[in-house]
Formats: sequence, C-alpha cells, structure tokens
Amino acid sequence: MGSVSERELQKQIRQMAPFSESAKQLLGLMEDPEHAIPDVIAVVEKDGPLTARVLRISNTSALAPPSPIERLDHAVSYLGERTVASAAVLQGCDAWLQTGLKGYLTGPTGLWAGGLQGAIAARLIAQESHAKVSPSLAYTGALLRDVGKAVLSPFLEGRVAGLMARVANGSVSDWLAAEREMLGVDHAQIGVRVAESFQLSPALTAVIEHHHAPSGAKAEFVDLVRIVHVADAISSMTGGAPSADAGLQPVSADDLANVGLDTDGLAGVIATAVEEFQQAFESMH
Repeated sequence: MGSVSERELQKQIRQMAPFSESAKQLLGLMEDPEHAIPDVIAVVEKDGPLTARVLRISNTSALAPPSPIERLDHAVSYLGERTVASAAVLQGCDAWLQTGLKGYLTGPTGLWAGGLQGAIAARLIAQESHAKVSPSLAYTGALLRDVGKAVLSPFLEGRVAGLMARVANGSVSDWLAAEREMLGVDHAQIGVRVAESFQLSPALTAVIEHHHAPSGAKAEFVDLVRIVHVADAISSMTGGAPSADAGLQPVSADDLANVGLDTDGLAGVIATAVEEFQQAFESMH
C-alpha cells in the first residue's frame, strides 16, 4: 500500500493553526508543581478573547453558578485551572480540533471530545495512582495525545473500513501497525512532529509518541504515559467520543496494575469521568 509523501505530510502540519501564546504558557504552568491560581489568572488577564471565553464558560447553564460571575479571578477559581487551560487550547484551533475527522469516523467535534474525555479520566487516575504524576499534567497530556490524527485523517478517508478489518481479523497486530502499513507512518509518529512544530514540552511529546505503548517512553515519563494509556482506553470504552479505532486497543490487567487500579477502581473512574465529561463538554459549547 502506498505511503504518504513527506511533502503531503508537511502541508497538513502547516495548515494546523498553532496554539496561542496564552495556551503555551498555561500548558507550561500545568507542568510546574509550584504554580498557583494567581499564576493562571496572570496569563489569562493579558488575553482579552480568552478572558471573555473563560467568563462565558463560567456562566453557562451547564455549570449553573449560584450568581452571575463577572470577575476573572472568580471565574478561574470556579472553573478550575484545567478547564481554563482547555479553553485556551481550544481558542483559535477549532478548525482542526472541532472538525469531524472522516478518516477516523469521528463526530463533528473531532479530536476535542475524545481528548477532553481522556483528559478527565487521566486526571482521575493520577489522583488515585501510586505514581507521583501531576493530575494537571496527566490531564493536558491526554487532552493532546491524538493530535497526529488531524494530520493523517485526510489520507485515511475512503480506506478506513479496510484498515479496521485488518485490525479486527488479526492481519496486523494493532491499529498503529495498520496505519503504518497503509500510510507509512502512524498518528503517534506524526503527532511527535506536530508537537515539535508547536514547541510542546518533552513530557507532552512523550505522551503523544508513546500513549499506545508506554514501555517505549523514557523512565522519567513512563508513569505519566501509562496513566494516559489507560485513560485513552477508558475514553474508548465510554463511547462519548466515537472513533474508528475505539475498542481496538483495550486496556489489560497489567495496564491497570501499572497505574495502581483494580477493576473496582476502574469502574469508579469510568463513572465519574462520564459525568464530568458531559458537564465539561456542555459548558464549552
């Protein structure tokens, strides 16, 4: 099967709107264990459109504040830093984050819904896990884990049924192998190039590259990647963000053990993640 040319891949990456400077700063804060809410407010207040978006989200009916929120500091405290960072990432990137990816059979919200669902699950797992991973970093890593799909989707249009069949009948080992066979590259590999283009941190880049195979990550990032790996599976299980590859890379007992979850813990994360996802998704749309 034919590979996608380097020229075509570069063209697709260049067409992706980059994150705003505010989003980059907030993503950086999520990795700093010493950061505080005033640091988040200091970034947002310098960005007029983001300030307006945060205030709008905080006053949505889905969140139902007891009284109208008119001050930015109140809005950030009410929403929480992770929701604010999510809003910043979304700002200006709707064209590729909230567009259906036909090559992956996603709905009209594209990467955003699946990213958000996985992000919430990753935060919950990090809070429960024996691994010392920042819940905020786990959240942002999971939110961005599949950016490579935005690049590869056009090349899978009209071919995804065949790819799904090859995974299902065991002709290839997994979804990523099927992508590589069909296109010469998989969405994790191309996601690294997007991360480099967007100047994302080594931790977030490691998540994007290894979230389907955590053992390949450097030791300093492996716990983080393991958490996102399980969160990715949970996102597939719950079905809130359908995708062609959903359920084709299930979570194993070893995966759960690696993040300190048993089956009861998994059930609890799933139940909470579904509830939180619905509220968060409705508040941002």
